[in-house]
Amino acid sequence: MDSSAPESAGLADGVRKANALSEECPNCASRVVSPQPESAAGWVCADCGRSLTLSAERADAETALLALLDNEDLAVGDPVAALFRRGVTVRFLHSFSSQFDCWDWPTWRVVRDLVRPSTASTRNRYFDVVEGCHPEECGPPDVFVSHTWSARWGTVVGAAAYGCQDGNRRVWLDVFAVRQWPHGAADMNFHEVIGRCRSVLLAIDHDVVEESNLNDLEILTTRRDITIHTVMTESVRRKLPLARSWCLAEIVSAHAHGRPVIALIGRSITDSSEVTGRDLKLPRRGTEGSWHPERLFAISNFGLVERLSELVDVEQAETTLEKDKLRIDADIEGSLGYDRFNAVVRATLIGASLDAPVAECVLPFLCDGDDQQWRRRAPQFAGIDRAHLLGAFIGVGAASAVATLADEYGYRLEDRSMPALWMASGRGQLPITRTLVDDYHVSVEGCAGNGMTPLAAAAAAGNLDVVEFLLARGALIDKRARLGRTPLVNAAMWGHTRIVSVLGRAGADPDLVDAEGYSALAHAVFGRHVSAVRALISDCGANVNLAAGPAGFSALHWAARQGVTDIADVLITCGAAVDVRAEDGTTPLIIAVLSGSTEAAVLLVRAGAAVEATNDSGFGLLAAAVTCGDPSQCHVLAAAIPTVKYSVLKNQRFRGKHSALDMAILASEPAIVRALVEAYAWDLSGRADEGLPIVFVAVMAAASETAESLATLSAVMACGADPTARDGAGASVLFVCRSARVLAVLTGDPVTREGLAAIVNDRIVDGRSALHFAASADLAEFVRALVNDLGAEVDLPGPSGATPLVLAVRHDATAAVSMLVELGADSGIAAPDGTTLLQVAEEYAGEEMIRLIAGPSGH
Repeated sequence: MDSSAPESAGLADGVRKANALSEECPNCASRVVSPQPESAAGWVCADCGRSLTLSAERADAETALLALLDNEDLAVGDPVAALFRRGVTVRFLHSFSSQFDCWDWPTWRVVRDLVRPSTASTRNRYFDVVEGCHPEECGPPDVFVSHTWSARWGTVVGAAAYGCQDGNRRVWLDVFAVRQWPHGAADMNFHEVIGRCRSVLLAIDHDVVEESNLNDLEILTTRRDITIHTVMTESVRRKLPLARSWCLAEIVSAHAHGRPVIALIGRSITDSSEVTGRDLKLPRRGTEGSWHPERLFAISNFGLVERLSELVDVEQAETTLEKDKLRIDADIEGSLGYDRFNAVVRATLIGASLDAPVAECVLPFLCDGDDQQWRRRAPQFAGIDRAHLLGAFIGVGAASAVATLADEYGYRLEDRSMPALWMASGRGQLPITRTLVDDYHVSVEGCAGNGMTPLAAAAAAGNLDVVEFLLARGALIDKRARLGRTPLVNAAMWGHTRIVSVLGRAGADPDLVDAEGYSALAHAVFGRHVSAVRALISDCGANVNLAAGPAGFSALHWAARQGVTDIADVLITCGAAVDVRAEDGTTPLIIAVLSGSTEAAVLLVRAGAAVEATNDSGFGLLAAAVTCGDPSQCHVLAAAIPTVKYSVLKNQRFRGKHSALDMAILASEPAIVRALVEAYAWDLSGRADEGLPIVFVAVMAAASETAESLATLSAVMACGADPTARDGAGASVLFVCRSARVLAVLTGDPVTREGLAAIVNDRIVDGRSALHFAASADLAEFVRALVNDLGAEVDLPGPSGATPLVLAVRHDATAAVSMLVELGADSGIAAPDGTTLLQVAEEYAGEEMIRLIAGPSGH
């Protein structure tokens, strides 16, 4: 089928010329290329969004045609009215989908394979095709359908028709209502279309549930660093309206116009068996309706939309075309701002997703405007959970339905499991809130099961007008919920700055803490809400140095920990003590460094923080840098700290023992060792804990022979550690070395090897050399390395004249004995008391050693 030719001969010629020059997009399988003017890239494919290179002739033809189409659209007199009237019935949508069997197609394919081919010769809207053939199925819509183009077409159609009894519900769907060719501003005024509809329906594909790991969603929604973009793959995000910029903008438009948003997650099915094991619920098939479509829409995951809405971040939301993203972001920046926009989305979607039986009851009222039909059907839903049904009508602002439930069906408005006023306040329904308080005399202190008051619910959701109303009706401003959170804490933790200011000016106590010990200011810092932090201080009088939480951190501690320099700067400017100490004496500077928040650390240093401060255990700035494990931080801090402080920092000892350098060596952090030496001119010839030379610490740490520990020893040697240094007893590093691999690192440099070779036969006070120690400990490979690599004397007399071989026998070190004999040790040398090796073995060692000695001794 095709639509009638354009009225203007010039327009018809323009279409023919542009179509004659068209070619397929080389990047996708689109049959019809729809170039879009793009300021940066010239033209893009409307299906895949990638840049196209058009010939000059085609670009001119497309540009000229676009101007003609724009002129035609603007000539209608009222472009908004013309755009709004392009609704089609859900009966037609079902018929269309069955005719082309496109239920399981992605929506973009419906456009590519059906809509564009049918309008190619005219470049009209598909609505014009429908109106020409089926005018009775067209007209001003009741419902605006918001969806994604990657979702199944059947999901869009099934959600649009859900609960409709006669098929006459008209919906506005961009696929049909908007020209799927280059078009101008006349087709883009979705905001005004939404304002003229009764409601907005958000269609979400069940694929989002099946293709995502949402098992930990409850945990994820409590983390401030998690967004939809970080939780879901790109393919899933393309199907989820809450990840698409256009859909989010449509939700906010609904809020601005006071239109309810209903979210349905599900799938269009032909057979009830398709719901088995898929967490899908079939609708009830009533007998009173005159329309019975062959396909059903099964709903899933009641409540999921509200959870996902907490992860919304419109800055990370996506569009197919870059210009659309730029346009939407510019509108947000010029109006609400990103934080407020996200808050509006969350508030609008509270209660938006409906369970199957509730949706069947609510949607005819909201989408079809049939109050009488709802009243007739209400008795059929006696088995539905009353709180859910009441909450659904409250959430979408259906005041008359709420009154009907209360007056005619005896619904309790103050049921503690889900009190009506609490729901209305949390969902931003001021008219219903006012009706409940003023007409039904519902108490403004009626708490939900979690102890949250209506005022606290409104503050958490960002509903300023409701907050002001409840305060005017005498709501207790500091009443706590079960977790000890006040309305001010709720507003602060979600960044609702204006509500923070209103509550503060009304007398809210900003320094009350919740059950975990956190104040409103701490929660604002956790959420990185800089404007809320300012409001808490300026409008509420919050104590900027108040200790919060089990660790006794101040707000500046928390800002430093999270690296939010803008908030830290505000706190310091407002009088926060830069050296305020937590319960264990930790300062914000130490926390900043420990958390890797280098910018915050530099800010604190420049604000006068004491760089030499330590906590009660002697844990200071450099110890924190080592623990953080970021070498670059050592250099950045060194540049910010006065050099006169270096010696103080290097002399600090954690728990009275370890310097920062010791800690880096013991932690096997070679890069940190180099950074400390380079940044702070650390002298590695000095002493470590307990007076040991630093090289001793590195050798002992390398005993594990891990790649990291050996690399750390190499770094220590390269940075100037003295390999010939001795401890207080006169022992060299060879006395603490126990590994041939470690010795190989030590002797890797020829100069170092020469220095160690010169001292390898040195003996300590009791007369033992390094070889004596190695032989006694049965370190056969180390014995080999000392003799072969450093030239240790294999028969060097030790204590009372005992050779390494004698000591090895005495300590039953069979591997060392075998190695010493292999290296040429004289087995005929007697012990100092004149006894033979065999006699020594018989006295001190086991059978294996006796057999070993008996062989070379000739016995």
